[in-house]
Amino acid sequence: MFRYLKTSLITIIVIFISVISSNAYSEEKITLLKIMGKVEISPDMKSWKIVTKTQKIENKTWIKTGKNGSVVLVLPDRTQTKVTRNSTLFLEKKPKKNQIINLKLGKIWSKTNKIPVKIKLRSPNAVASIRGTEWVSEVKPDGTSVIALLEGEVSINSNAGNIVNINAGSVASIDKKGLISSTKIINSGKYLQFLYNYEIEPYAYIPDKELKYFIENNKQKEIDDINEIGRGEFVVINSKLPKQVKEALKNIGNKDTSPLIDLNKNIKLNGEWNTWFQYIKAEALIISGNIDEYEKYIKEIPDDNRKKYLEAKYSISQGELEKAKELLLSIKPKKIMSFHNFQLGKIHKAMGLEEEAEKYFKASKDQAKLWINPIIELASIAMLSSRFDYANELLLEAKELGNKLKNQNSIAVQFFTLRNQITKASNILSNLNKDELNFSNITDAGVIEL
Repeated sequence: MFRYLKTSLITIIVIFISVISSNAYSEEKITLLKIMGKVEISPDMKSWKIVTKTQKIENKTWIKTGKNGSVVLVLPDRTQTKVTRNSTLFLEKKPKKNQIINLKLGKIWSKTNKIPVKIKLRSPNAVASIRGTEWVSEVKPDGTSVIALLEGEVSINSNAGNIVNINAGSVASIDKKGLISSTKIINSGKYLQFLYNYEIEPYAYIPDKELKYFIENNKQKEIDDINEIGRGEFVVINSKLPKQVKEALKNIGNKDTSPLIDLNKNIKLNGEWNTWFQYIKAEALIISGNIDEYEKYIKEIPDDNRKKYLEAKYSISQGELEKAKELLLSIKPKKIMSFHNFQLGKIHKAMGLEEEAEKYFKASKDQAKLWINPIIELASIAMLSSRFDYANELLLEAKELGNKLKNQNSIAVQFFTLRNQITKASNILSNLNKDELNFSNITDAGVIEL
């Protein structure tokens, strides 16, 4: 009897340990959240599998991106990591150990939700122990590497035996021999390309004649549809759109850039819709990472305010904030629309000029009263400056629009978390459908957990 009980007890303990180990192991998985272009994974760098959909992968996996590829990861500690094109890295995390990112080639950006995490970053010529909330790392084809620390602190131990500690606002460069040099970040804008969420904006390139018609039409009736091509400033009537334009809009909505890049040059439409297709193709080239082709193609597009806007967005994506600002400010004041002011707000916010940013977001909001994005940005700035009551008013205003955008939920989660109203924040996340969970929502869940 005793032997039977002893055997049963051992069996139960083994099962219990197995379950605990299994749960702990499952928590070590990595989420591939946003995939663009060619992205491959491999357990051994021999057999590669192309991934196209959001999924979880084991935390002992190689990831490789192609020339037009990029992927956003969420690590087990909720660190957000964006891997850019032409990158190769290995992810590994052992139980009760810090996450390891082994970057062989390419560039990554990582950010946590304000609470520093400990991560070990390996490159061919050094090992960096990071305790921070935001950093960028690059390994170049010539074997040199760079770590730019935007927030936190890093201790770097090179293959040459050099040990260097750097703090926020510094860049460490490691040469092929492992010698380390550090400097202050002069232009943080060059790293902001990771933070700019580039989206195709079809409403920004509507030809002048058609735009005037839609704006005049809006003056004659109440705007009650905010899901069209416009952003509260004007609404495009679907029945007035050419068939080819509707098809392109469908591809944009599905985030399918391939058909947009392959747009037929021989499309013949009435009016100036042909030029609209040129801008959409140019944006598709940017968002897919095909920069060389974009730089060639942009030369074929006529010079006007639409081109200035396109070039400004591209400049922001590359961290060239001053250039983007100059392009937008060169547009005549009478021609400035809500989306121009919105981008100027984004630029000044990235520069750390919240007061100027707020001015442009307010102008955008006044122009496009049914566009939720300026309201969300204003709420975000209000929260950063601890004006919680004003932030709450803005969130209620956004909610009243009836446009249940994921951004509104994300900002609401951050708002209630900052006010230490964790239950309310958790309820917002729990009420979202699984297919509504996006990059912001998942990392917001990390804030609540921490």
